[in-house]
Amino acid sequence: MSIWDVSSGIPLHSQTTDLPDQVWARAATVLANGMVATGSFGSTYALFDPQTQSWELDKVNAGHGLNDVITAYGQVYAIGDAGKVLQNGQPVAELGSLCNFLLATPERLVSGGQAGTLFDAKTADVLYEHHSPLNCGVYFETQSRQCMAIGTYTCEILVFELTQGALPALVHSLKVYDNAIKGLSFSKGLLFSVCASTDIAWHQVSDWSLVKRISHAHDKIANDCCAIGEDHVATVSRDRTLRIWAHNKTEIYPAPHPKSIKCIAVDDEKSHILTGCYGGTLAMFCLKTRKWTQTERPTMSGISAIHWDSQNQQFLASSYDGCIYPMAVSA
Repeated sequence: MSIWDVSSGIPLHSQTTDLPDQVWARAATVLANGMVATGSFGSTYALFDPQTQSWELDKVNAGHGLNDVITAYGQVYAIGDAGKVLQNGQPVAELGSLCNFLLATPERLVSGGQAGTLFDAKTADVLYEHHSPLNCGVYFETQSRQCMAIGTYTCEILVFELTQGALPALVHSLKVYDNAIKGLSFSKGLLFSVCASTDIAWHQVSDWSLVKRISHAHDKIANDCCAIGEDHVATVSRDRTLRIWAHNKTEIYPAPHPKSIKCIAVDDEKSHILTGCYGGTLAMFCLKTRKWTQTERPTMSGISAIHWDSQNQQFLASSYDGCIYPMAVSA
């Protein structure tokens, strides 16, 4: 965060301070006493004193909101703004800063977020350091190789090759957009991504070439995606629509959500999609009939992520209220 002196009418740079992990670099205001109040990932705002160049964070308690949920290795894991990894509701690791996603690989559970650090989510070991926040990830196997792709706020898709007993090795950094990567999926040799710019793209993982890019695929920020079989992918957006993409065909389905759609997931059979919105609603879409079939509102808080729980044959939805809500497919 930089402080500027505007008393002469020409902005002059005064000082710069590194932001603590608790501070959200999105909003700030100068108070009457000269202190600077900033947003945070916790219970209240943080304060910076330009005179002493010090931060006051003693009142910023960790938030309880969840940003992702996943089932892996027979357990349910969740993580959120506090960077606390929960296993079946109990804390098992502290990562120290906001984390946006959880990703299961054969060897380890991976997480990352605001600090740009890629963590082993169960041990808190640092796997990789990036220069900007990490937003999402997907694991995939191709040509007998195990890989994961991580989407960043500065539009890179970081591709890592995984080898047992070794740290993830960065093998490619794909940069096709000019904004944050919001969602990633993989199917039949194609890595699919959606961007905050509303654009979407497909990459061929055999040589990492760009197969196709569509500008303005949604009317507003595209928030998430999932592979739904038969070379089809589904995307959701702040424009409150579900879009299904296949070859040169696009299907558009206005959703019953009252607010922006945040997340999406599909079941094992690729028969039903569940979507969640910032208004706390969950809406299910049948891929066979191409109709919305179920709508529920389990919380007044937003739905942050959705995951298909194969073991219990149900969807799990994490929320900013700190809870996880199950939803089964109706017969």
